[in-house]
Amino acid sequence: MSAPALPAILPDAAAPAPAASSDACASCGAALLGDFCHACGERRVQPDELTLRAFAREVASEVGDLDSRTYRSLRLLITRPGFLTAEFVAGRRRAYLGPLKLFLAAFAAILVASSVVARRPADDAVARMNGSWMGGIVDAIAARQGVSSAQAVERLNATAVSHLSWLSLLVPLILAGAVALVFARRRHGYVEHLVFALHVATFSFVMGIFTLPMEPLAQRRPAIGIPLLAALSLGVMGFYLWRAVARVYGDDGWRGGWRAGVLLVGFSLAQSVAGGLAMVTATLALLYL
Repeated sequence: MSAPALPAILPDAAAPAPAASSDACASCGAALLGDFCHACGERRVQPDELTLRAFAREVASEVGDLDSRTYRSLRLLITRPGFLTAEFVAGRRRAYLGPLKLFLAAFAAILVASSVVARRPADDAVARMNGSWMGGIVDAIAARQGVSSAQAVERLNATAVSHLSWLSLLVPLILAGAVALVFARRRHGYVEHLVFALHVATFSFVMGIFTLPMEPLAQRRPAIGIPLLAALSLGVMGFYLWRAVARVYGDDGWRGGWRAGVLLVGFSLAQSVAGGLAMVTATLALLYL
C-alpha cells in the first residue's frame, strides 16, 4: 500500500502573495464594511484612484471642506461665545477646525494685517523715547548694529514680532491657569480650560484684525484716541468672556460677570507677559547675538 500523497510545500520566498481584496483595509487589513475602515479610518481604494480626474476631485473636496469648516468655526467663534469649546468637550469636533489650528490661523492673519496697516514712523518713536530707559536701550542697539536709532527701533519691533510668533502660545496657557483657579471647585480638567482659553485668545486676534484700521486714527490724538480704543477692546473682550463663561461653565448674571472680570484681568496680564518677553528676548538677541 502506497503512502498518501502529501501536499507540496513551497518555501516562504516562493509563496505567492495574497491577492489584494477591496473588502480589506489597505493600511491595517481589517475587513471593510463601508467606504472607511472602522479600525484606522483609511478610505477604501477605488478603481480610478490614481487618475487625474479623481485627484482633482479629491483636492477640490479637501479645499472645500477646509474652507467650510474655517468659515463655520469663525462665524460661531464670533457670534456664539463658548460654543466651540462646548462642542469640543462634548466630542462634536469634525465639523470645526481644532482649537490650536484655529488659534494659529488667526494669529497668522493678524500678523499679515499688521504688516499692511500704517504705523507711526520710527523717527517719532525715537523722539518720544529720548531720555528714557527705553531710549538708552535703542541707542545701545543702534551702536551694536551700526545703524541709526530709527533703524534700531524698526529692527527691535521686527525681531519682537518674530519672537511673539511662538511666545503667543503663553497667552492661552496662562489664561487656562487663571480659569482653573477661578473654577477650582468645578470638576473640569486643565485641557478643557485650555481649549476655552485658546478660543478666547483666537477671538482676541479676530477682534484685533477689525481694530487695527482704527489705530492710525487713534494715534493722531494719542492722549484721547489710544485710551478710547483700549477701553473699547476691553469692553468687547469682557462681554465675550461673560457670555463664554455662561455657555461653558453655566455661570450667568452677576456671578458669571465677576468671574469674567477676573479672567479679563488674567488675559490682559498674559498678553503683557508674552509681549514683554518678546521685547526682552528681541533686545537680548540684537545686543548679544
